[in-house]
Amino acid sequence: MGVGSWPEDLFATQDVNEWVSPTTPQVRTIDAFNPHDPAIHHILSGGVTTSLVLPGSAELMGGEAYAVKLSSPLNNSAESMLLNWAMNSNGTDGPHIHWMKMAW
Repeated sequence: MGVGSWPEDLFATQDVNEWVSPTTPQVRTIDAFNPHDPAIHHILSGGVTTSLVLPGSAELMGGEAYAVKLSSPLNNSAESMLLNWAMNSNGTDGPHIHWMKMAW
């Protein structure tokens, strides 16, 4: 969802794997995430409200994954869907937690 957009037969919307190197830790799925992927509404209708978006497994180290809330983006950006895990003492958004996709 989001990086392998639905319907899958539209190859131009597929951005799951980088395919340039066996290790691509610098790749961020949030840069490829489509906040308007129609699959988001299908998943949300099943009761899922949060998802971890991962890069593919074509590389040994695929890059960073991000947790997103499955709601309409506030400002048409993937960043507005990011799940904030913490708040700073002044009430502003705290740091995002990052995950790394590894496969073998």
